[in-house]
Amino acid sequence: IKLLVSISPVSTAHLDLILSDPLLSTMFYDFKRTVVSIFGEVHDFNNYSVKAFDGFSWVDSVHITPGLARIITDSIFKEPMNNDFGVLLNKNNIDAHIANLKSNIGVE
Repeated sequence: IKLLVSISPVSTAHLDLILSDPLLSTMFYDFKRTVVSIFGEVHDFNNYSVKAFDGFSWVDSVHITPGLARIITDSIFKEPMNNDFGVLLNKNNIDAHIANLKSNIGVE
């Protein structure tokens, strides 16, 4: 049995709200680091690659449509993972990933 772990996306507007709040963004980054430390490898769709799906793939800002769920599933099971949507996080790239998220919102 191979356990595949993923972090589901939120809309870009919702992600902007999380990352613009100092407390929420710290918790968000800590969550990602914790999940990676527990599972070693995580398919992360909760980042700005989700922007391509804004406007038509959401029931609301945090619940995706079945169509986006299929895209996520396809991304996970393709080898290697589709770099256009989502990021495969591990201990070697988590810090760079978080730095990239911070640079997208102007946080240092």
